Amino acid sequence: MGKGRRTADSIDAADAKILEEFDARSEELQRFTPSEDISSADANFGDWCKLRLRNITKGQQEIRAKVRMMSRRNVDSEAMTRLQEMDTFFEALNKFARGLHPTFAMDGDELFTCGRDLIEGQVSCSPPVLRRLLKAKCLSDLKLSRWHGLVDQTRQDMLNMLGAAAGEAFFELMVSQLLQRLVKAVPPANALSP
Repeated sequence: MGKGRRTADSIDAADAKILEEFDARSEELQRFTPSEDISSADANFGDWCKLRLRNITKGQQEIRAKVRMMSRRNVDSEAMTRLQEMDTFFEALNKFARGLHPTFAMDGDELFTCGRDLIEGQVSCSPPVLRRLLKAKCLSDLKLSRWHGLVDQTRQDMLNMLGAAAGEAFFELMVSQLLQRLVKAVPPANALSP
C-alpha cells in the first residue's frame, strides 16, 4: 500500500464521522424557533430569517462539497446516498427560510404547502414562524378572493397549528387586517354611501 492511501475501514470511519456531523447540524437547522421576544411582524424576524438562511446555505454547500469528494471514489456508498438525501432536505429548508423572509416574494400557498410538509415531517416551528406561515396563506386567500377557503380551510389550519384559543384569536386578527386592506383598496369615490 502506497504512502497516503487509506484503507476501506478508515474511509468508512471517516464517512461515518461526516454523517454524524451533518446529522447534528441538520437537527439544529430543523428548529425554526427564533427567541420568544421576536414576533412575526418584527424587523428582527427578517434578520433571524437571514441568519437561518445563511446557515442552511452554508450547510448545503458543505454537503455538496462532501458529495463531490465522495463521488470521486467511483463507489456508491450509503454515506453518499444519505448526504444526497440531506442535500434535498436542506434545499426544502432553504426554500422555506427564503419564503419566511419578508423581502423574498413567494406565493402564500406555495410557502404554506412547503412549511406544512416540513412541519409534518421533522421540522419544529415556534408560534411566530407559524403565524408568518398562516398570514401568507391568508393574504393568498385575499389576493385570489377565496373567501370560503379563508373561512373554512385556513381557519381550520390556524386552529390545528396554533391551538384552539390562539388559532381563533389569530383568525380574528387576520380577518380584521384583511378587511382593513380591502377598505383601503376601495377608492373614496366608489365608497358605499349610507
